[in-house]
Amino acid sequence: MLNIKIIIRFFISVYTFLYLSSCSFSSFFVLSNISSDDVYFCEQDVLLTFSSSPTLESLENNLLLKCENSFVEYEIKEIDSCSFKITPKVPWKFGKAYTLQLKGSLDLLDGRLYVVDFYKYFIYGKKDSNLILLESNFDKNFGEINFLFNKSINPTTFVEGFSLSPYHDVLINFSSDSKKVVISSKEGWDVNTFYRWTLKNVSSLDSYYLENIYTDIFQWKEDIVLPVLEAICPVEIYDTDKYLWLDKFNLDKNLKDQQCIGFVFSKAMDLTSLENSISFSPTISGQFYQEDKIGHKFIFVPNEKWKINEKYEIKIEKSASDLNGLCLFEDVVERFFTFNTFLDISKIVFDESNVVSIFPSKGIDVLSSSLNNKMEIVVDIYFSTFIPMNERVQTVNSISMNPFFPLSLSNVSLISTNWNDSGSILTMKWQGFVSSFDDEENFYKLNISGGINGPKNEHGEYMKEDVCVIFKYY
Repeated sequence: MLNIKIIIRFFISVYTFLYLSSCSFSSFFVLSNISSDDVYFCEQDVLLTFSSSPTLESLENNLLLKCENSFVEYEIKEIDSCSFKITPKVPWKFGKAYTLQLKGSLDLLDGRLYVVDFYKYFIYGKKDSNLILLESNFDKNFGEINFLFNKSINPTTFVEGFSLSPYHDVLINFSSDSKKVVISSKEGWDVNTFYRWTLKNVSSLDSYYLENIYTDIFQWKEDIVLPVLEAICPVEIYDTDKYLWLDKFNLDKNLKDQQCIGFVFSKAMDLTSLENSISFSPTISGQFYQEDKIGHKFIFVPNEKWKINEKYEIKIEKSASDLNGLCLFEDVVERFFTFNTFLDISKIVFDESNVVSIFPSKGIDVLSSSLNNKMEIVVDIYFSTFIPMNERVQTVNSISMNPFFPLSLSNVSLISTNWNDSGSILTMKWQGFVSSFDDEENFYKLNISGGINGPKNEHGEYMKEDVCVIFKYY
């Protein structure tokens, strides 16, 4: 039994040796009609020839065709068992770079398996016909991007293939032969902004595409100088839309009535930014206007009069920016008092003979000489300035005559008022006074209210304090 097994093993070994001796291992290679010496290829089909016949399925699974970074669909047709024709489903793009790669395990018809790595790079078309970007630059003097090509381009493909980041509205002009393109800004390039242009998929009139994607960065102007508030002063309106800048005066104790405030900056400022950055305390409403064409001078026009001898604060936040977007270095704060001239009463005359001089006004009680026993008293009030018509009703309403002592006295009545031609003297007639007795003295008080609700002149000036006169009636 053992001898039989040995004999069988011997015959198997001999057979294996004879089989291996009769086999020879041949190399596997791939050929194509894409030249290794010329990067350009202009045939309609790519031909692949194999040293041994591969299966069509295996070839389709391992073959890739790309145009730049995009996959290209193709069709494979078998010429014979070792030759195949590859044709793109979409026509070749002249001037575009392609890659053909066969990589992986390739099954042969005879059952063998080969690992292949076949690679070809080519530009489709003829070298002398290729579209080339000869020159591109940004001209800072004219603010233009210039492109120069070696042949006429298709304007539509340029417009579609040109992009700018950040986005900006531009004008694109083509030369008569469509070889030169000039791009300019519609409204001016932004300062301190870097733009990146990109150009791709541009073709010539004979359908040759640019081989590469082109891009570059440019900046029109650089501005690093921050704006500065150079001056702030009162401004007079002397005619419609005409202003007199009182630039030799500061605001403190010089701003009065409804005067405007002028601001002068070192650079052209953005009006909207300035409006949003300025605040007043106490609050006062008004409008901002740009006074000059270049944007250095601005005017604040108040809708109301400034309060007399009031402390104001103007704050310009550092967010206020110039036309290039540069902001102030820090907040600007201006504090000032308004004009402190008040309306005064120079004297008060009772019945044309009893004169009470109260100039300057101190707002204290003044005891007059006693008046004779009359049923009526005429009081002349002399103001330091003209009282306009629109302030006279308020002036009369701010003046009162009341019992002072004893309080049980009956009230007196105002029976007439009259203003002189200059509007500075108010005559008032009162009646209903009660005479004093031997054992009882009767006193009355004339009071003129101060403050903003009292008498005011044409400049809006009012009395700083109340003025009162106390007199004995008998």
